[in-house]
Order: sequence, then C-alpha cells, then structure tokens
Amino acid sequence: MPQCGIDYTNSLPDECLALIFNYITTTNDRNNSSLVSRRWLRIESQTRTSLTLHAPSYLPLSRIPSIFTRFNSLTQLVLRCDLYNTSINDHNLSLIASRCPYLMRLELRMCYNITDKGMAILSQKCKQLKIFSCIGGGFKAKGIITLLDGCSSLEELSVGYLDSGRLFEPLIIGSSSLKTLKMTRLSGRDWDTCLEMIAVSALSSLQVLHLEKLLYCTNTGLICVVEHCKYLKKLCIDNCEWGEIGNEALIAIAKYCLSLEELVLIGVDACRISLEAIVVNCRKLERLDLCESKAITDVEISYIAEKCVALKKLLIKECCVSDKGIEAFAMGCSTLVEIRVTKCRNVTHEVKDRLRARRGSLVIELDAVETEAVNAIICESGAQEHVAEVPPAAGHVAVAEPLNQSMYLLDLGS
Repeated sequence: MPQCGIDYTNSLPDECLALIFNYITTTNDRNNSSLVSRRWLRIESQTRTSLTLHAPSYLPLSRIPSIFTRFNSLTQLVLRCDLYNTSINDHNLSLIASRCPYLMRLELRMCYNITDKGMAILSQKCKQLKIFSCIGGGFKAKGIITLLDGCSSLEELSVGYLDSGRLFEPLIIGSSSLKTLKMTRLSGRDWDTCLEMIAVSALSSLQVLHLEKLLYCTNTGLICVVEHCKYLKKLCIDNCEWGEIGNEALIAIAKYCLSLEELVLIGVDACRISLEAIVVNCRKLERLDLCESKAITDVEISYIAEKCVALKKLLIKECCVSDKGIEAFAMGCSTLVEIRVTKCRNVTHEVKDRLRARRGSLVIELDAVETEAVNAIICESGAQEHVAEVPPAAGHVAVAEPLNQSMYLLDLGS
C-alpha cells in the first residue's frame, strides 16, 4: 500500500507541473491549487498570463515589483481606476511596463493621470503589443503617435470617452496591420472627413468595426469606410439618438462587404430595400441584431426568415414587430439556432409555444435578461480564457474577486 502523507508531485519537474496548471480552467480549482504549497503558488503564478489590476494613485510603488515578479508571464493586462479615485501616473506605468516584456494586450480604464510621457514609455518597453484599448485617458496626439512608432504590429484598437476622436487619426492611419477598430463616444464635429482619411490610408485589412455613439457620423463617412474595407466580417453601428446613419449606408454595406458574418444595428431605421440588399448579397451572414428601430416591422422580419440562408442567431429588440413576424421563422430560415426578442410590445409568449411546436431544437428567448447587443460581437484575439482569482502571496493582504471569465481583479488598497 502507498504510504500516507507523501507528495508524489515533488518528483515532477517544474515544467511538467506548469503544463498541468495550464489545464486547470475553473476559478476555484486554480485558486485552491495555488494554496497547496509554496511551490504550487510559485508555478501557478508563473503560468498565469492575464491580470486585471485596480490601479489608483495610492498603489504603493513598493508593491509593483513584487506583484510583477510574481506574475512574470503576463501577456494581457488591464489597469483600471474609477471616477472616485485618481489613477496611477506615468512613473507607475513605467515600473509596470518594465516588468511585462511579453505584453501583447493592454487595457487602460479611467487612467487619466497617464500622459504622453506614459505612452512613450509603453512604446519603448512593450514593443510586442498587438491590442490596445483605452476608456478615458490624459494622453493626446503626441502620445498616440509615439505608441504607433513603437508598436508597429498593432492589430486591434479600441478607444472611448476621450476629449477628441480626431487625435487618434494619426494612429489609425499609420496602422496598416489593424484588423479591429472600435470607437465609442468620441467627440468631434467632422467624423465623416476623419473616416474618409482613415479608410483611404489604413483600413484595407480591417475585419471588425464598431462605430458606437459617434457624434456627427453620417452615411458619407461610413460608405467611404466600407468601400475600402471589403474584408469586414463583423460590423456594429450604434446610431444612438442622433440617427444620422441609414439606408444609404446599409446598401453600401451590402454592395461591398460580401464576407460579412455579424451585423449589429442599433437605432438604424433600416427599410426593406436595404435589408433585402444585405440578405441577398451577404450570404455568409450568421448573426444579425436589430435594435431600437421603428422601421423594422413584420414585413422586414418575414423577408429575413424567407431569404437568409446562413443566419444562426437573431436578436430583435425594441422594434415594431408582432407575433406574425416572429412566427415566420417556424417555416423559414432553416439554419437559425437561436432567436431572442425583447421589449417588442406586440410579441406575446404564445408565439414561443407555436415556434417550439414546429422547431423543437430552436432556442427561443422572449423578454429574457438583456445583454447589450454591442457586446455580442467578440473580437477573436486569441486571448487566454482560463484565468481566475489571485490568491494573496505570503505576507501580502490582497482582496480578489472575479471580473469575468477571462480576467480577475486584484485590489491592492493601502
């Protein structure tokens, strides 16, 4: 019989144990495993590749080296603050960047104390950066251009809640390898001109585009973009309350974006003519979200049910449809796997029963818990998905809580 109290993993090399940790995917299992011994804690930390760090200005400088010595294999990092605290500054960012030589994805959230100097530091120390995302920030055009010069392999750019969207024009124009572009709530009064310059200069390889709540963005700018982005696979347009993008742009999308697989329209009053063009030309369309449009009626929905040949997922939110339009999917669109209908006043639960009687395998959700349609499009960045909570190292007081499936929050308060 084997003797009790013997740890047979001690005979395993660190490299083998590290491989085992890569197969531990759940939060609790990975967290508990790291508490078995100091050796397991060390190896678990070294195999972790993604971290979300609460980064207010009171984050002690003495903590930064120890944190990033412990997690020395990071490829993805989120630095986040909030409206109630000032964020870390350029000096903090310099210490962090110097400890993350393999960083490929960086997200800055509400870090308003990071300036052009901080962006210059990133360009020098994180040259492998492929994905950059920021929600708010204190940097301007000079810092963005500097980041571009040092991160020539940038593939994904996401910017939001900044003082002027035009400041990012030089970055986008110079990013010939850009595949994903997301712009949210950027100020500026000449977005059409900006998009025209961007499209002509840089976006021929673009595959994912989000235009969300951009002031003064009209059909003109979007048409210019899709004319030059013929490889678009995922497109999200959030018109918000301004509603300056409409059928003219949708017809251009149908004409030029023949490889489109996912389309999200929020606040876009699409008529049957423009939807018909998309359905007929975009034969690879697998996901369609139609939200907050009074122009979407049973006529448009019935046509989609009849003509869509590849559609798998459909979301209808706050549109003027009724049971008649939804019931068209009982016989049409044989490829449909899931349909969600929410906040459509004329749609009743009776249609759910009728659909289920005809198509038992179809997933049907009526007035289910809402999820923003914009977030339905997920970038294929190849990010690691098995990250969990961070257990505190010996002698450190840390509070960890899960942020989402692939990241976690390490709160290092005073």
